[in-house]
Amino acid sequence: MSKQRRIRKTKKLSFTLLIITLLFLSCSCGYISDKNNSAENTQELDENINKEDKLSLELILKVLSKTIQNELTKNKELKLSEFLNSDDNFESMNRDYGFEEFIDVDFQGFTAYVVYPQGNLKELDKACKKWVDNTIKTYQNEIKTFSKLLLIKYNSHIVDNSYVVVEFNGEFYSSIFAPPIPIFASFNADLNTGKVLSIQTFLKPKELNKLKEHIIKATGLDEHLVDAELLNNWEVSDGGIGVALEKSKYFPGSLGVVKVFSSYDMLKEKNKRQGTRMIKLKKGEKVIALTFDDGPGAHTPRLLDILKNNNVRATFFVLGCQIDTNPDLLPRMIEEGHEIGGHSWTHPVFNNLSDEALTKEIMRTREKITSLTGFDVVSVRPPYGAYNSRVKAVGKSLGVHFVNWNVDPVDWKTRNAQMTYNAIMRNVDHGDIILCHDTHCSTVDAMETLIPRLLAEGYRFVTVSELLMLGNGEIQPGEVYFSIDIKR
Repeated sequence: MSKQRRIRKTKKLSFTLLIITLLFLSCSCGYISDKNNSAENTQELDENINKEDKLSLELILKVLSKTIQNELTKNKELKLSEFLNSDDNFESMNRDYGFEEFIDVDFQGFTAYVVYPQGNLKELDKACKKWVDNTIKTYQNEIKTFSKLLLIKYNSHIVDNSYVVVEFNGEFYSSIFAPPIPIFASFNADLNTGKVLSIQTFLKPKELNKLKEHIIKATGLDEHLVDAELLNNWEVSDGGIGVALEKSKYFPGSLGVVKVFSSYDMLKEKNKRQGTRMIKLKKGEKVIALTFDDGPGAHTPRLLDILKNNNVRATFFVLGCQIDTNPDLLPRMIEEGHEIGGHSWTHPVFNNLSDEALTKEIMRTREKITSLTGFDVVSVRPPYGAYNSRVKAVGKSLGVHFVNWNVDPVDWKTRNAQMTYNAIMRNVDHGDIILCHDTHCSTVDAMETLIPRLLAEGYRFVTVSELLMLGNGEIQPGEVYFSIDIKR
């Protein structure tokens, strides 16, 4: 039986039952009216009539209830069969995350069949299971006197190897509701950290406002109906954000779910680029670029304090996988005048990657930095300084340039503050790019004495982009830079 035929049949049943009820009430009212107009009514007759009315009403209600329950019970197996064998059945649905868990409930007229995911992200699994349990409990207690059927299944997919999206879809059938009530919910999680995401932290305040404005404009939603739950059911996608709205809540008189998609380009302001300003040097002034790799880390806040106290700026080449461990540090770096560059997501040797894998390593980190700072990132330091002609070609196609170094104190190896200090002081010169790592306490310790000493010797600390523009005037995508006047 098609869904339209089922709905027509349900409506026909409801209409028939309504007619029976109205006929009864009409006869009952007529009877009571005649009774009141009779001068021969006695108290005993009144009592007998009331008893008869009550018995008749109880009988009709029993017939109504029995008919309704029989109708829904008769359709439960059919609905469940259609649910399991629909065009988007379990085998053909996207199930990229975890494995399937089932809940099958059949208790006192309430039947529920729910499928939900469980995988290796504990916080996501807990959130999904909690929603399932609460939903079952809510609809089980909805109307205790009628038969009910709850059916829920899910889709899950991975977005850009960074996020997991779980989307629940279902329907609630009851003999007093026709057509069935739609059920929808969605959850998003960071694939790397396992954290369940909220849209309030995923988007900036201005982006959230733009998202709401777009939903209102796209759907014609009354602004007075916009509430804190408007963005509850949202999903990350490759190109933007999807939001599902419950029609019955936001569009009175309607049933179902309406989805609105908003692209990232529409939500985000045009991103600015760092390091685009040209600086001027005083006569005889020496400039250097101090750079730090592999962070942000536990020692980065102290390093930022040292830089701020000495009024100098540096460049941080950050690892994408480290950003979420200290997400507040990147905005602070920008605010205090530092430059941020990419250092890949997982620190692989670029030469060993395919073009596709190399692009993902660069762009994933680039997009992450931009989402937190509002600045585009076109400066990349290849891990281990490794590159070849193919890496340069990929970089050029992405509009990024590469930054290596010409002073390496090997601080990652010695892990000794004095040795780091000595190595830099012994080799530093005008126009140098100095390699350091803010992930080591000894390196940060060395900066306590190194920076004041270099300032005293007349060195001016600039960002890498400022340094390269002094020597080249324009920075070219795909090129590899080692100092103010060395590129390859």
